[in-house]
Amino acid sequence: MKLTWDDIERATIEGVFIVRGKSVWVGQAALDVWRDHPEAIFDTVIPGPGSDQAADLVLAGSDLMGDDRDDVTQTYLRSPAAD
Repeated sequence: MKLTWDDIERATIEGVFIVRGKSVWVGQAALDVWRDHPEAIFDTVIPGPGSDQAADLVLAGSDLMGDDRDDVTQTYLRSPAAD
């Protein structure tokens, strides 16, 4: 599933959001990307077996539109504060 900032109602705090019937963990790193690139679209994946996220899906990387394509395609499985 692809996820936009509008899908989580432009939230400003990390957490679990229900999108199209699935719970999705969104960390602070992804929110920071959306603040700088509001048009960014994230892919989602099922959390791996070692993940401590209690969600159906987590963010996996982003696609930026137009001139904003750069090195923002990182993994967003959890917020750096959770480490």
